[in-house]
Amino acid sequence: MQFNDWTTQFELMKGHSGFKDAQAFYASLRQRILGMINDLRTSTDEEVENSRSSCAVAFSQASCEAEWLKDGRPYFKLYPDLVRKLLATDITVPSKYVRSFLPSVLLRFPNGHDTPELRDESGSALHSLLIVEYGPGSTYRISELLDDVKRVQERRFIMWMDFGERDIVNDYGKRRSPIVAFQTTVIDDEEASFEENMKKMMSDRFDWDRGVKVPEESFRAAIRVAVGACLLANNAKSLLEHDVLNRHQAQYRDSKSEEERNFLHEKAIKRGKKGWLLGREIVLPSRHSGSGQATGTGVKLSHQTLVRGHFRRTLFGPGRSQSRIDWIEPYVKGVDLPQKTERRGYKGEDDVS
Repeated sequence: MQFNDWTTQFELMKGHSGFKDAQAFYASLRQRILGMINDLRTSTDEEVENSRSSCAVAFSQASCEAEWLKDGRPYFKLYPDLVRKLLATDITVPSKYVRSFLPSVLLRFPNGHDTPELRDESGSALHSLLIVEYGPGSTYRISELLDDVKRVQERRFIMWMDFGERDIVNDYGKRRSPIVAFQTTVIDDEEASFEENMKKMMSDRFDWDRGVKVPEESFRAAIRVAVGACLLANNAKSLLEHDVLNRHQAQYRDSKSEEERNFLHEKAIKRGKKGWLLGREIVLPSRHSGSGQATGTGVKLSHQTLVRGHFRRTLFGPGRSQSRIDWIEPYVKGVDLPQKTERRGYKGEDDVS
């Protein structure tokens, strides 16, 4: 199964920018953007104001991509069934539980996935989603670009969404360019739900004006997937599997040694493959209508049914005054009943990225 990747600005301009080092390229790019913003600083014209906003977002993209490349391009491959389940993620959980697995990570969606909720207005599917998280004290700026550098006081959860490449025409001629959209959530109240913090910034969402727009419903769907993936990665380790080199995949899956598996993962990282598989094999309950019989007190099962893994908010402490998010592993309900399950797996991965 092939998965979409993220094409950075450095890769798009490689061979034309004169830079061979990515960090040097982004340092130069951000310096040029800051210069453009300073040139526009004194104007109050609305068109110029829009240009300044575009420059600020371009600066943010450059900063996020530089951070991701510095971290080694980490990623999660999300499998189709898991994507559909993550669309139902409850984002009313307290913000303190929503944290990126790593300071930056890319969610890679299957090539050609059929998920109508994750499409732009032209019908193009979401290819990948880059998450970058900045904690308090980070020297990161978006709207503060017009001021001196200052350390942020709150956590920022930033999402970049890639909807694929199109042919665009500008002053540099016709070229292929990725269509990206941007949304940031400033978490200034960790106890408030992620949705509440997100709503404060929805008016500041940004999609590049290249003839393609992203509906708000698609933004929200992508955010639910991102939040769900973060919750799973941090709380359901059993669903995570190292992505290793193709020639080591059979050895990895047959191995019973965690040390050997980590060794194979480290070899993949050295080859530029720093990733994990999320939801590679999902056991689905039977979808047949005859799986149960309604009664006055509920449903009477006719065969064993798999209860899928799910999150549960657990109250504890004096007077049940505290709460935490627990991951409940999948389990079989009705163990004394006949078996009747369907198992769907995704095998034979042949991508090398």
